[in-house]
Amino acid sequence: KEPAAEGTLKIGWTEINQSSDWFIAVKNSAEEKAKEYGYELEFLIAEDDPQTQSQHIDTFITQGVDIIVVDPVNSSAPVADINRAVEAGIPVLCVGAVPENCAALTTLCSNTFMNGYLTGQYMAEQFAADEEISATMIVGVMGSSCTESRLCGAVSGILKQRMEAKGTPYASDEDAWLAGYNLFEEIKSNGKGGSDEAGFQVTGYGTGDWTIEGGLAAAEDLCTANAGMNLMISENDFMAAGALKALTSANMKDQVKIGSVADGTREVL
Repeated sequence: KEPAAEGTLKIGWTEINQSSDWFIAVKNSAEEKAKEYGYELEFLIAEDDPQTQSQHIDTFITQGVDIIVVDPVNSSAPVADINRAVEAGIPVLCVGAVPENCAALTTLCSNTFMNGYLTGQYMAEQFAADEEISATMIVGVMGSSCTESRLCGAVSGILKQRMEAKGTPYASDEDAWLAGYNLFEEIKSNGKGGSDEAGFQVTGYGTGDWTIEGGLAAAEDLCTANAGMNLMISENDFMAAGALKALTSANMKDQVKIGSVADGTREVL
């Protein structure tokens, strides 16, 4: 596609939020690169609202930008908007999440499920085979494809390692993935779930909106309601930082291990 104005590229970018260092870094990096290459960038923040993100895309279509970048609030909400932009002749790139059945040119994302699968196995390795794991989870936002994929992967990885440690391994990784998926769906529906065979129980979860403050609030509630837990699974490092504060305040820091699925921030490491 040829840019409308020779010598530059006009980009419209709609981002989920600016609630953590990750999203702030996305914005700062995009603006830095746009300046370096001489691109014109309009960067808008959806504040976790699909309707606001839809309005952003409509605005970019009206402005006639050369390309639109979408970090989807969830995997389904922006599909019609993306398709409308493409029909108007504007290519769309997605970052972070893969929208369902839409005309986006491509998506840049990490393998969120496998991140969870590998970190879940590592979490489980920190417990003896005959030690029961009683866990809680801190999710970003249930319904987000990143949230659900990461934590479904973590549950699958924990089951994979636990069954191996007990001498009754799954026949394949795919069997572990399916078992983890079924257990995660149970947790989503009932707020808890587990596998007696694997010696792994999830007794509750809280929502932390991917932030330190959200992780702190969610972990405080989980500490009150789950005094016997020995593992807290956080979807990302920012919420894990808040969880660490809550566990310290509740005098549970030595009792509960924190496992984080994503980000690898220096502060939390």
